Parts: sequence; C-alpha cells; structure tokens
Amino acid sequence: MTFASHDVLSERLISQILQDDLAMLESYRQAEKLQLDQVFATSARAHGRIPKYSKQDAIKDHLDIDADYAFELYVSDALSSSDASYAQTVQNEVFTTNTVDWQLAQKLAANERKINLDAEFARRLQAIDDEGRTDIDQIKDAERRVVS
Repeated sequence: MTFASHDVLSERLISQILQDDLAMLESYRQAEKLQLDQVFATSARAHGRIPKYSKQDAIKDHLDIDADYAFELYVSDALSSSDASYAQTVQNEVFTTNTVDWQLAQKLAANERKINLDAEFARRLQAIDDEGRTDIDQIKDAERRVVS
C-alpha cells in the first residue's frame, strides 16, 4: 500500500472513531439525565416530598447544544474530508490504470508494426529467392523498401 492509501485509511478511521464518540456522548447524556432524575426522586421521597424531575436549564442546554453542534460539525467535516480523500485516491487509481492501459496499447501497436515489417521483409526475401536471384544487393534493396 502506498503512503497516500495509508493516509486515506487513517482519515477514514479517525472519522469513524469521531462518529462513535458522538453517539457515545449522546448515550452518556441520556444516561446522566435518567440517573439525575432517579437521584432527585429518591432524595425527595426520603424527605417525604413529591419527587421533582430534573428541569431543563435553558442556558446549560443551550451551551450543550452549541457544543454538540460544533462537535457534529467537526465530525461531518472529518467525514467529508475522508470521503474527498477516498474519491481522490479512486480517481488517481483510475488515472494510473488508464495510463498503464495506454502504454500497453502503444507497446502492442509497436510490436504489431514490427511483426508486419518482419513479415513483409520475409515475403520479399522469399520472392527474391523464388525468382532465383540471390544477389546481396537485391536483398539489401528489399530491406530498404520494407524499412522506408
């Protein structure tokens, strides 16, 4: 694996961990609220009062919500960065594959042209041999005609 693919995998792992952390924070917040409500209810009953459940503190909730939004924004930014890196990696792999394919096609075309030239040269040599002319100058002439 290349350095770029390790970098993309690292970014994807980090973004996944951040998503898991965000889900865990939400679960912790709900668990804390339930525990706080139970503590208030138990304490109220112990003192012979009617249990009151936790009230929403508007300022505290507002700060928590802002922090949650900031964290969610950070997670979504990490995810989009990871997705962009992955897309760039895929695009680079496609470009590399296309370049390799083009080079192989060029090599194949060059080999095919060489085979055609060799076949033409062999055909002309065979024609000279069939005519019974084995003069070296005629063979060189056949070679010049094939190459040009």
